Amino acid sequence: MRHDLSKEEVNRLVYSYEGTEITNELYSFGMMALSESQDRARHINSRAVTVLTWSTGVLALIFSQLDVSLNKLQLALVFFGSLASLAAVVFSFKALRLREGWCSPSDKDWFEETALVSADELKRFHIRSIHEIRQSEETMIEEKGDLLFYGEKCLMIGAILMALDVIIKSFVVFLSLATTP
Repeated sequence: MRHDLSKEEVNRLVYSYEGTEITNELYSFGMMALSESQDRARHINSRAVTVLTWSTGVLALIFSQLDVSLNKLQLALVFFGSLASLAAVVFSFKALRLREGWCSPSDKDWFEETALVSADELKRFHIRSIHEIRQSEETMIEEKGDLLFYGEKCLMIGAILMALDVIIKSFVVFLSLATTP
């Protein structure tokens, strides 16, 4: 559960004290929190690439093994396995491409004219900017995580269905070999 403060609340808090030590601590913590968010985004992207790769591989396996002489059960497994794998491709691709709400510091954040009166004032302004960026990244990370979750589930379903198809094919071959004199 996130306990985020609004932009206005952060603004009020940042200007409610006098000491520069507090500003330094808030700045350090903000940079650490922002770095942690960015690390989580990289981890999600890495996993999304893995899901995209595996689901594309499952689809390639399905299409390379497609045989119109399959029985109805096998055709159903192939069909639903293909749909699940295709959904995994779509979800993982969307997780990688998600850019809505992407926020990064601009020159106006860096060189805020009204904050150039002192180093402490500029750092307080930067704390507010870090908070805004972190909030937008956290929202994006949650959405990426949800898309990745759905992609992983679809990949698992596609892989299970394809494994069932392979088991059935193997069993049919085994039975035909066992009954052949």
